[in-house]
Amino acid sequence: MRKKMKPDTIKQNEMKLLIAAKAIVESTGFEALSIRAVAQQADVSIGTVYHYYDNKESLVEAVVLSGYQSLMWEVKQPLVNEVAPSEEIIERFIRYVKTAISQKKYYQKVMLNPSPAIVKHTSIFKENAIGSGIGSLEVLLQKASYQEGFTIQDIGTQARILWLTIYGLTLRLITEKKTTDEDIVDWVTVICETHFYKLKRSE
Repeated sequence: MRKKMKPDTIKQNEMKLLIAAKAIVESTGFEALSIRAVAQQADVSIGTVYHYYDNKESLVEAVVLSGYQSLMWEVKQPLVNEVAPSEEIIERFIRYVKTAISQKKYYQKVMLNPSPAIVKHTSIFKENAIGSGIGSLEVLLQKASYQEGFTIQDIGTQARILWLTIYGLTLRLITEKKTTDEDIVDWVTVICETHFYKLKRSE
């Protein structure tokens, strides 16, 4: 009779395989990701990998979800002090950019990958995208419209415009390579405040 693995052992094995898969993605891209490659990287049997993942597609989804959820977890952590919605948006975008830059190789591999299996998690245009964070941004913009006098006729569109701008900034800062925390704070603040200024002046 096959002995059941303990929950802790299962989690440890899953983490080991995810770390191996992420290392492959960061070094050579999703194209090189496979059951066999992960087994070699993690120094386990192919059968062990199949115990957790049915195929490459399930591996890709696991890698994307793990990394993207980690990124969004950092963004969504409670702020130290209660601030106005617009200030909270700025603070959370600063966290987003800093975290993305700290794992820039992985971020680029994921965010610039056109694979449908990846895009369904990272898209900001699809209403049912799993991890984009658009919903949280829409909530904050809605609060800003009540508390700070923002005039927003289409919150969904405004949220996507703002997110796209920050996304472009993130990729540019990653490309520039020499980026300081001060650069991130300054650029995110300028982008957001410019956007907010237009919303406050809208009729």
